[in-house]
Amino acid sequence: MIILRYLYAIYSGFIFILLMLFAVPYYIIVGLIFGDKAQKYMIAYNRWWTVIWSFFAFVRCKTYGEENYDGDKEYVLVCNHTSMGDVIILLSAIKKIAFVPLAKKELRKVPILGYLFSKGAVLVDRKDPDSRRKSVEKLKELGSKKISVMLFPEGTRNPKPENPLKDFHTGAFRIAIDLQRPVLPMVVIGARKLVPGEKFPNQPASLTAHIAKPIPTEGLTQEDAYDLKQRVYDVMEQLLIENDPLYKGYREQRN
Repeated sequence: MIILRYLYAIYSGFIFILLMLFAVPYYIIVGLIFGDKAQKYMIAYNRWWTVIWSFFAFVRCKTYGEENYDGDKEYVLVCNHTSMGDVIILLSAIKKIAFVPLAKKELRKVPILGYLFSKGAVLVDRKDPDSRRKSVEKLKELGSKKISVMLFPEGTRNPKPENPLKDFHTGAFRIAIDLQRPVLPMVVIGARKLVPGEKFPNQPASLTAHIAKPIPTEGLTQEDAYDLKQRVYDVMEQLLIENDPLYKGYREQRN
């Protein structure tokens, strides 16, 4: 069994790397042709990248709640984070919105992927106030181009299933308030099965994405960030308790 998993991991990794290598000249070409407008074409490639990889890697994702958002509006998307599989599957799960992730500056150092992230994401040094300020300015600029942003409010992955969610940081909600964009909460279920224990080898999996109704931020100030954080946390926790078999009876057990 473990031999089959290693063979699958090599096979799925080869497809992923092949699509990644195609991305580099594509990014360069659309950047030269479209300039400041190239990012939407890069996002479109990233979506096809994940769709094609998922198909050939036998990874299936079904999305619920697409009726809850408007594809013509911009949002701050927030999602739970249980494994690297979340990142891979999100672009194929959210089909109606062009969005970029807010990612750690350290990703720039990763060969090839670092270049792609520098073009297809907003990189930030969370410890540097000036970097955070510039990232907000960049996100506002993307908003004018009808591009949303996606963040993981837990900050790091939550690989252990004892609790549905880790504590949230306020950064995502401060950004949403700064941008005066609605927060779109969602959860991905099943990503732990794609990368069990956060270790190689990975394996095929079926995932589901559940999208809640957006939570408005219009008129909110930074003083409201903690209340907004708690409101979003409660919505996402409820989605997990209702839809993830791991948390059936979770509230009763906790009480």
